[in-house]
Amino acid sequence: PGGHDKVEIAGGFRQRPVEMVQCGTVDLMVPAHSQYVIEGTIQPGDMAHEGFFGDSSGTYVEAESPVMKVTSVTHRENPIFQALQPWSSEDDALLNLCFGSDLLEDVRKDYPFVRDVHLVSGTVCSHIIASVTPCPRPACRSAIIALLTHNPSVKMAIVVDEDIDIRNYREVEWAMAMRFQADRDLILLPGVQGHDIDPSALPNGSSCKMGMDATFPKERLDVFEKIALPAESKRRSREILNKAIKDFQQGNNR
Repeated sequence: PGGHDKVEIAGGFRQRPVEMVQCGTVDLMVPAHSQYVIEGTIQPGDMAHEGFFGDSSGTYVEAESPVMKVTSVTHRENPIFQALQPWSSEDDALLNLCFGSDLLEDVRKDYPFVRDVHLVSGTVCSHIIASVTPCPRPACRSAIIALLTHNPSVKMAIVVDEDIDIRNYREVEWAMAMRFQADRDLILLPGVQGHDIDPSALPNGSSCKMGMDATFPKERLDVFEKIALPAESKRRSREILNKAIKDFQQGNNR
């Protein structure tokens, strides 16, 4: 986070201070138990081409980056060099943690009917699925716009009712198929700031964002209600299944 000392944050996670030592060639303190410490200097304006390399977007990118003149390299005995594979489940988890930690809280300040949000894996936090409790249609559309404009990286937002599991893509696709009409429920925000690693954006960073309202009017519950097994049938099914598992584990195959 901007304005915060990352070493202090690490100490907070550890519940004790991070041990620090003085560098040998530059006037900086570094964690004492680092796997590697690379010391050096960077001169203002000294830039060089970098890339092409794989990015979290799942595409190859290049950049002009500052040049570092290395003055010392130290490491632990048998050090571990940890590398993060871009566009992977590990990458998704870290990005979702950083980006999604405040998304729901921020949107709920103005739209408390937003129940939950899910960042779709593999999209670099650009696709969001959200569930809402019953609310007026204009308020739902405003919440969709708030989701789309929360961060430049967000490119698509789908909003569904609370009876839809937003982490079950089969249910989300069903809501889109059965409760969404593009001429009525589609929101487009053209010409807005997009993600700088989105290759489909214009050279100036301009992008078009898309929101989809896949909720249904509550006065039409008779038409839009999702089918479900009766509670008693599900309870009885669980009893039968649990008994079968227990019999199998005990070697009773009768």
